[in-house]
Amino acid sequence: MTKLWSASLEMVRMMIMMFIVVALLGEVEQRISSTLIQWQDFYGLFLLAGNLLLFFVVYRNKLQFHGWYRSSETQRKLSGKVTRGCITVAIVLILTPVVLSGIRTVF
Repeated sequence: MTKLWSASLEMVRMMIMMFIVVALLGEVEQRISSTLIQWQDFYGLFLLAGNLLLFFVVYRNKLQFHGWYRSSETQRKLSGKVTRGCITVAIVLILTPVVLSGIRTVF
């Protein structure tokens, strides 16, 4: 029962951190992007996906080791290739609104 309780607390902890981090990053990125480009509503989806991916990498590589739930099976860092790949995809997703806006102004 204590494992279930600690896993539940860890899930709540992760969701709260994810909400705060993704909301703050998304707001900052949207304000910076909207000064450079004409902002479209669907651009926020790209920022959300990129920020969620970045949070996933940070959580799996750092934050999961400081929580309430301890398990040798689930507490493994991401491999270097997976980390680099996820960060690359996240950066591409975050920069996509600028690229789409540039393409849109050309055509």
